[in-house]
Amino acid sequence: MAMIPNSTIKIFLTKKWIMALAIASLVLIAFGVYWFQRSSDATETFKVKRGDIIEAVYGLGTVTANQSYQIKLGVTGTITGLYVAEGDKVERGKTLVTIDQGAAFAAPFSGTVTSVPFKQGETVYAQAPIVTLINLKDRYVVVSLEQESALRVHANQNARISFETLRGQTYLGKVRAIYPDPQNSQFFVRIEIPDLPESILPGMTGDVAIEIAQRSGVLLVPVSAVQSGRVILRSGHLKKKVQINIGAIDGRWAEVTGGDLHEGDDVILPRK
Repeated sequence: MAMIPNSTIKIFLTKKWIMALAIASLVLIAFGVYWFQRSSDATETFKVKRGDIIEAVYGLGTVTANQSYQIKLGVTGTITGLYVAEGDKVERGKTLVTIDQGAAFAAPFSGTVTSVPFKQGETVYAQAPIVTLINLKDRYVVVSLEQESALRVHANQNARISFETLRGQTYLGKVRAIYPDPQNSQFFVRIEIPDLPESILPGMTGDVAIEIAQRSGVLLVPVSAVQSGRVILRSGHLKKKVQINIGAIDGRWAEVTGGDLHEGDDVILPRK
């Protein structure tokens, strides 16, 4: 019986392993293509549509009291009578504090006492606030804006404010005035919001949107679909990046003002 040389057996085994590895590689490649196509099919898309969009300027607003009063002395004095404490609600005309010089200070309006840092019998130096009174019901909102945004704001524009802890509730108001702070190169917008609930106190902050313009029947895509001025279109299994021009943005939608994008196109949305 003829013997097969060891070298022949080694060559045979080597070829067998090469073929096995090649087949395994092809299987892995096919599997990868399958999952790529499957994942592509599962990608969420949005059909470009036409609709309305409100262009707005955004900023952080601070609730501010219209009426605020502090009792301060012109010279050093001693408190002989202290008739309120922090949190007290007082009516106009109520005596708040008396001083050893014979002076008595009454509330000039109805409001809430927010600060009483001294006690009866203590000596108070000139210009130190003895009592602070604020009308918590009469409030407005102040927003600080950059110059570019401030140039687009004017009186009587609609504005909306929302608070992080009160999501889902938006309060409507109007721009009353815009004015500068030349020393700090800042610009402030005063917004009257008549329906603020009493739970919204001076000093609280919220997100403000000032409506600049409204556009109707424009091409819209979700803001989340736009990356570096481009969107990704899908047609079947094919994908294509398209450069677009953006106009108004309202936080959720972006107006498309230019680029090879049409109503009904499928735009790929990023995975969450």
